[in-house]
Amino acid sequence: MKYILSWKAVFAVTVIILFSLLFFVLYIDLMKLPDSGFSRGIEIESYEITGEYEDYYSKNVFVDLRHDSIFLAYADSNSVNAMNVSSTGLINDKIKLDTTASILSMNGHIPENNNSLKLIYEDRNQNFYEQSFSVENGQSLNEPMKITSSPRKAFIGTDHLIYADEEAVFIYHMGKHTKVTTARYIETLTSYHDGNQWFITFTNYDQAAYRQKLLILNDKMELLQEFDLQKYAGSNSMRPSEIALFVHHGRYYSTTVFKDQKSGINYVYMFDGSIDHSDQLETTKITSKNFSLFPTYYLRNGNVMIAFSFDTSIGRVDIQTSGGQFTNLVTSNVDEMTFKTLTNTIHPSVKPIFFELNDAPSTSRYQYLLFSEISKGQSTIYLSSNNPELIDKSLKINSKEITNLILTTLTTFLPLSYIGLILEVYILVPILIFVLIASMFYINWAERNGNKLLKISIVLHVIVKFIFVNSKIIGQTDKFKNFPFFINTTFEVYGWGLLLTAVALYCFIDYSKRNRGTHYMKSYIFFNVIDLIFFVMLYTPYLFLS
Repeated sequence: MKYILSWKAVFAVTVIILFSLLFFVLYIDLMKLPDSGFSRGIEIESYEITGEYEDYYSKNVFVDLRHDSIFLAYADSNSVNAMNVSSTGLINDKIKLDTTASILSMNGHIPENNNSLKLIYEDRNQNFYEQSFSVENGQSLNEPMKITSSPRKAFIGTDHLIYADEEAVFIYHMGKHTKVTTARYIETLTSYHDGNQWFITFTNYDQAAYRQKLLILNDKMELLQEFDLQKYAGSNSMRPSEIALFVHHGRYYSTTVFKDQKSGINYVYMFDGSIDHSDQLETTKITSKNFSLFPTYYLRNGNVMIAFSFDTSIGRVDIQTSGGQFTNLVTSNVDEMTFKTLTNTIHPSVKPIFFELNDAPSTSRYQYLLFSEISKGQSTIYLSSNNPELIDKSLKINSKEITNLILTTLTTFLPLSYIGLILEVYILVPILIFVLIASMFYINWAERNGNKLLKISIVLHVIVKFIFVNSKIIGQTDKFKNFPFFINTTFEVYGWGLLLTAVALYCFIDYSKRNRGTHYMKSYIFFNVIDLIFFVMLYTPYLFLS
């Protein structure tokens, strides 16, 4: 008698093959370099956090730039840690600062020819302090000095604090508080110091409209200029969410993001003006449907760049501005918010920090970004760059990533179980209608021809399943190019579907032969479950990664 392979063995082997394919697809996606030419993120540090996610939203990490390295400091749940990070991601001289403060946000700097870190921070009670620490051992050099408490809005600079109460805006610098202007209902504010002058910009609600002002002060904190940048139409749903400021070669650059709370659309206003001729102001406006936008200014080869990043999976659109000319480097059209991918992370990520560093051996200058990924009470800091050495380093997968990849593979299709539910609706509705009609009008035939009823149900099952694939999967062919060669064409999508359907039918036939006399409904449920497992495992990558 010819031996027939058991359906259990066939099912087990097929599941193992599909698991391996899913692992390989996720591995390819993990190792894929972003389309911006940057490396994958190199893990710098990982630490536990407590409290709300928003508590750590781009506030608890800062860097102080050196010639070919950075001084990185971050605050976890109950301590502050600092270290030197080289241009290739190597960590040196890690220290823990001597403080028990529970820090919510912070910034700081290391003065030239000085071994002390001057830190300005906000605790969880909205108190702002200034304190100095040794960069060699982290020891406190003085007691924390309270700057202010519970301001309406505040911006922590590297060596100063800009804050607003209900009536005015103040600057704190080198132990001195200075009132710079009178303004109510401040919503966003930021500052920039070019070494000679202070620049402060803010948005506030005044006379049924939002206004943005720019202040210029000398080093004695004396107001030199104050002028309006823009008046925005007032709206209950439209509020300013982000603001950025940069000064370079006698020009100031500012970007303000307004978010419509109802539609979710971000309205972005970019300004480019001359310090000496404040009336010569170039303005452009763009819109974006990304959940949140974060503008960051930086220099690329001496040109001022605006990098717009978003928080759900860090991407970026670079806009170059010079003398009123705004150019999107991706599309050349500033009105098109076309993003280049910077990271491949799928977790919410905080606002990245952009900077440039010299590469010590080659004296070349490369772009870098530092970003954090927050997930399940854990924050991980990553460094990414277009430095070739860092790109090569990022292409080597480590044991931790392999472990995480295996766990991801095991759990990836679970959150997408709704696919199976959708498919069940597609399949069961026509089949149940067919069975109901057969039972109502052809009762005797249905009772006598259970096998035929079963076969017709399975044929309907397969037809409807491929209709589902055609409508939900094949319509995403523009995204197939990011997949491995064996699943990146329409032909291969159908091919895998037919092959797995054949395997499911084999399991069903073998099951039926080994269980003669099995009830129609029991047999169909068996086939449905087997086929559904294969389907979800195969098509998860298309829906999960696309």
